[in-house]
Amino acid sequence: MIRTLAFFALLGPVFLHHSTGRNIIQEGGLREHVAHLWDHDYNYIGLTDPSGQLLGRSWSIPGDNTYPDGLADLFTDPHAARDSLLLHETVVLKSCYPTCDIETDAELERLKVYTAEVIEAFRPWPNRLIYCTPPPRHRLATTAAQAARCDALAAWMVAYPCPQNVTVFDLHGLLRNDQGFLAYEWERSHTDSDSHPNAAANRMIAPLL
Repeated sequence: MIRTLAFFALLGPVFLHHSTGRNIIQEGGLREHVAHLWDHDYNYIGLTDPSGQLLGRSWSIPGDNTYPDGLADLFTDPHAARDSLLLHETVVLKSCYPTCDIETDAELERLKVYTAEVIEAFRPWPNRLIYCTPPPRHRLATTAAQAARCDALAAWMVAYPCPQNVTVFDLHGLLRNDQGFLAYEWERSHTDSDSHPNAAANRMIAPLL
């Protein structure tokens, strides 16, 4: 199917996300900045059309997994979900903030491999990929060592020699403080470890994305 996609008029951009992406859309007003935007949330929520209408159907993303390993499986193996995503001219991907819970250097290297597999899968395709670096964790939800590894992953993604149809959007860089944690001004709460960026952060991000 992939080889035939170039012969079709592709649909508008699609954003595959979970809760942080949902907040960028709803609190940040992403649809005000991106025409004809579709999005797909958790499988139980499914697909939303450009008018913001939930369609009551899901593409059944395998394992509901949008972490780097899940995205690598999605775009390197045949899946009906992959084919549905690739009917859209632009695919926007964002792994959830727990991606930054990187316990070891070996795990960091595995995440780089998965991320490269996604980017390289798009190289021969007619679609455009916008791949967001993972948002940083709240300072109460992570360690300095984990934050440093997540910084390293984001920096590696930004420096990756992407093909012309792939752009890395440095969401991490926009939201981090000088220690690699979610910046205090972007915390949803200062007293608990909720790592979802707040509404002000989402209003800042949406027009840039």
